[in-house]
Amino acid sequence: MFISGQASTEGNETEEKLVEQTLRLSIRNREDDRDRISELPNGVLLHIMEFMKAEDAVKTCVLSKRWENLWKGIATLKFYSWRSSVPNYNKFLSRRDGYISLLNLDILICNFSELKLLNNIMDYAVLHNAQHMKVFLYVPYKFHLVFPSIIFSCPSLTLHHLRNSCRGPIWKLPKSLQLPALKSLYLDCVCFTASDDNNCAEPFSSCVLLNSLVLIECSLHEHAEILCINNSNLDRVYRSLSHVKPYKIVFSTPNLSSLAIINRIKRIGFRDRHQFSSTRNFSFLEVDIEAILRPFSPVFVSLPQTMTNIKNMTLSSRTIMTMRCIITYYDGLGSEPLCFGRLDSFKVKLNPEDKISDEAVNWIYSGIFTSEHSNNQS
Repeated sequence: MFISGQASTEGNETEEKLVEQTLRLSIRNREDDRDRISELPNGVLLHIMEFMKAEDAVKTCVLSKRWENLWKGIATLKFYSWRSSVPNYNKFLSRRDGYISLLNLDILICNFSELKLLNNIMDYAVLHNAQHMKVFLYVPYKFHLVFPSIIFSCPSLTLHHLRNSCRGPIWKLPKSLQLPALKSLYLDCVCFTASDDNNCAEPFSSCVLLNSLVLIECSLHEHAEILCINNSNLDRVYRSLSHVKPYKIVFSTPNLSSLAIINRIKRIGFRDRHQFSSTRNFSFLEVDIEAILRPFSPVFVSLPQTMTNIKNMTLSSRTIMTMRCIITYYDGLGSEPLCFGRLDSFKVKLNPEDKISDEAVNWIYSGIFTSEHSNNQS
């Protein structure tokens, strides 16, 4: 009896262990099968949906009752016209929660017929306090197009990128950009308009918080001949020289600390005929000139004259190669073309494709930036 009872007890314990192991395995399987995504808070789900295209975010409404209206609260909208039609996007905007501010708006338009969509989107963006906006137009037709002016009076916009394809239309902008909160502005293939009483376009003076400005293939409209970059807060300017009709660029930027003049197109054209001037000399400016220019182009003649007081300068190796031609030319005339009396730091950005020696760089430095050279000018 004792042996039999002991065997029975051991059998019960073994059976209990098997049951316990089975229950643990069952619980683990149920945990693995559960919908972990739906357990996430709404804020996390909305953040995930902000990486989706607008139409894909709407499709999540069929997942469950909880998801039915969740997409209406997203604050980032992405619209690519080849995947959506105009009626569908207008319907999307009308059903989105209008009490939610619009933080980010990313638009890509590829069809000429959908340009009319911009007016509706710009109106919606302003009404819903848009902060970041990126618009890219890829329409292969060359013409002047007036961009919806309402977006250039948006009080909440802090970042605005307006890009265009090289063969597409040229955006015509209003005379003044009334964007008091704007900090970063990227403009590609736009056209600036002058005031009625002069030939000078001055679009940036009202952007009081503007810190970074990028200008690519920008032109002037009709009678305008001068682009005045007038902004006391501006810190960085990136200017790509282009084949548009040449004009004069005047800097009135007392706090500018970084200026980049870039052009990687190897074909000589209008790009080196622009002229530069400044209402005051730059003091603490890092200059990055990476361009293929004619040695005696208006760019090289006018730009250094605005930078006689800079302390930090960075030049590309291609620019150094061009400056060698300038120095040789002026040496032949017996004159000294450039003077940088306060220069403390001179750097060269080397390109592996360019063959330039240290001796050539030192020759440029000793020929232009030495204190002896500066003293001769004073």
